[in-house]
Amino acid sequence: MDRYCDGKNAYKPITLIRYYLGLAIFYLFHLNFKLIIFLKHHFIKKYPDYKILKEFRNAYFSQMLKEIIQRKGIRIGNKRSVYEN
Repeated sequence: MDRYCDGKNAYKPITLIRYYLGLAIFYLFHLNFKLIIFLKHHFIKKYPDYKILKEFRNAYFSQMLKEIIQRKGIRIGNKRSVYEN
């Protein structure tokens, strides 16, 4: 896994289309997860910790979405990122 996550593409510029496409995919992934978990909980098997799992996922999603919208660590075109390390 380190071959893919070694940071070699960190802060390389991406296009605005790629940014919005990634944002849409991230949002759709979250909706898919919420729908699957809801359907499994109500129709297949009752999860005893469903509420905790749902709250954690919502908190994680909102934090990640806030960072993506702030473009934390992301360069689009020739613009510099605000939060470069």
